[in-house]
Amino acid sequence: MNSAKNFNSKIKTTRIFGMRNGFTLIELVIVMVLIGILAAGAVLMFGNVVTQQRFDETVKEMNNLKMAMLGNPEMTQSGARSSFGFVGDIGALPSTLTPLVEKGALPSRVTTFTYDPSVGVETGTGAGWLGPYIDDKKDESGNYLALMDGWGTAYTYNNATGQITSYGPDGVSGGGDDITIPETSIAGLITGGVTGTIRGNQGNAVEGVTVTIYYPNGSGMHTTQTTTTNSSGVYNFSTVPIGRRTVKVVSGSVIMSDTVVVDGGQTQTKDFVIADMIAPVAPTWADAVGNCTVSGGYPIKTNQINLAWTASTSPDVASYKIYRGTTAGGGVLYRSGVTGTTYTDTAATNTTYYYRISAVDTAGNESSLAAEIGPIVAGPIYKTANATWSGKKKIRFSTTNSGISNIAMTKAVYQMIVTWSGGASTTIKEVKVGGTTVYEVECAGAANGAAFIINKASYTYNCADSRNVEVEFCEDNNTATPVAVQLGGAAAPFDGELNCTGGPECQ
Repeated sequence: MNSAKNFNSKIKTTRIFGMRNGFTLIELVIVMVLIGILAAGAVLMFGNVVTQQRFDETVKEMNNLKMAMLGNPEMTQSGARSSFGFVGDIGALPSTLTPLVEKGALPSRVTTFTYDPSVGVETGTGAGWLGPYIDDKKDESGNYLALMDGWGTAYTYNNATGQITSYGPDGVSGGGDDITIPETSIAGLITGGVTGTIRGNQGNAVEGVTVTIYYPNGSGMHTTQTTTTNSSGVYNFSTVPIGRRTVKVVSGSVIMSDTVVVDGGQTQTKDFVIADMIAPVAPTWADAVGNCTVSGGYPIKTNQINLAWTASTSPDVASYKIYRGTTAGGGVLYRSGVTGTTYTDTAATNTTYYYRISAVDTAGNESSLAAEIGPIVAGPIYKTANATWSGKKKIRFSTTNSGISNIAMTKAVYQMIVTWSGGASTTIKEVKVGGTTVYEVECAGAANGAAFIINKASYTYNCADSRNVEVEFCEDNNTATPVAVQLGGAAAPFDGELNCTGGPECQ
């Protein structure tokens, strides 16, 4: 009996202690508070994770939109950039973001220049819409997902700078949660420049070559810029939309084309070597002070003609050709391969000549002919009219009757021949030129007759003085008729140089 009673007591005690192991009300409240705190933290943490995910997705999408406009600069083909996005096809930033996924009124892609079949066009040089340039999936409401941020709000777009903005979680401008990509304007990255040098097959720079570049005009249609090479053979283009562009070169009948990759904010180089078909610029006759200015300008000699000209302005001139004739407009090729800017025609005789000249470049192209000059008379300087007697022994005459304002002998004259008819059989006592005695002898000895040769008379002859030549005879000779006072003769040609203004000869 006692054993059973003790056993029942242990069972009862055990149940009572088992109930004591549960939570009290206070403990339950504390547990509930702790669970709430943990739950709130978990919710907050989850919200932050979601927000970060939406932020990361938004930034990624915005960079994709930028790439849709400008292309992927890391994408290359044969070592050159090959991706240029919307700008490469259309030629400008889109007015809104919608054209990145919808063609709208933009023209379709054209890869040939139908209005210029002379250009050999390669793939990638066309113009026109070739999108979509970004994922064109839509939500249930028909909105393009790629044009909305991670919180379902449409992006704001600045078409002047190409910048895209998301207003962040609150969807309101400002507040510190806005996202703008790119951070600065990309307007300077949508165009670049192209330069190059055009050289002939001899390595010479070719001036005056027509160069044209083709690119989209900002609305997806083809347009061009055209220029010509300068004296160094260089051409330049600026503000060309990024992309692979065709450059065409026209030199005479030669037409060449090639492509160049234009990158934003950079200047690319594209050189050409062509068969030079451009004629050089024609030279012009010189007009130096103190030289003859008749029909363009030239110095002359009595037994030869000195030609002088101003060089052609073309940089690749190799030589000049001289054309000569005895009648106006009748010149034929007389000399070729003449270098420098002067030529002495020592084959001139006592004849009237006309000259023309042209330039020849290193490729053999000949310029147009310079204006014809002439008539130029090659022969002795002489006087046959308007001589007057001073007393019975002297004659004086001027050499300005043919309109020449100034003649100057700049070298020695080695012979003077004085001839006359009638009068006395006499010799010459003295000759003055411009008031200076150039010959003087005693009047002893035999008479010389009707012709007198003075050898090695060295003087400067200037006919600016209207009575600058005076010949004095040893005997009275005023009944004679002066026929000529000639400087230079067949036996000893005139070796002086005649510089004049106003006319081609001194008569």
